[in-house]
Amino acid sequence: GNRLFKEKNYKLAYKVYERGVLIINGMYQLNEKDEDEMEQVECLLDLNMALVSLKMEDWTEAINCCKMAIQIDEKNAKSYYRWSEALIGMSDYDEAKKQSLKAKELEPKNIAIDRQITRIDKLKKEQLEKAKKE
Repeated sequence: GNRLFKEKNYKLAYKVYERGVLIINGMYQLNEKDEDEMEQVECLLDLNMALVSLKMEDWTEAINCCKMAIQIDEKNAKSYYRWSEALIGMSDYDEAKKQSLKAKELEPKNIAIDRQITRIDKLKKEQLEKAKKE
C-alpha cells in the first residue's frame, strides 16, 4: 500500500489498506497482546485510508476512516488532524477548527497542527470577507 501511495496510485493503495483491515477483522482467537497489536495496525490502516481519501478529495470517506481510527484509539492526534483536513476540503471551517483543537489537545507541541489552525483561521476570514462582498 505504501509503495502504491508513493506512486500516487491512490485507488489501489486504498484497496490494499482496506484488505488489511478486512484480514485483521477476520482474525479470531488471538491472545490479548496480539489483539492489541492488531488493533494498532488496524488504526494505522484506517489512517492510511483517510490519507488516501484526502488525496482523492473524497472528504466523506476520509472522515469515516478517521472515525474508525478514533474508535480504536481516541488519543491519536493524527485522526483528528486528518478529519480536520477533510472538513477544510468541504469548507466547513468551524468544524475543522474543532477537530484541529482536539488534535492540539493531544499533541500541544505539534507544529503541523499549529499551521493547520492558522490556515483554518485564514480561510474562515477569507470566506467571511467574500460573503460580505456578495
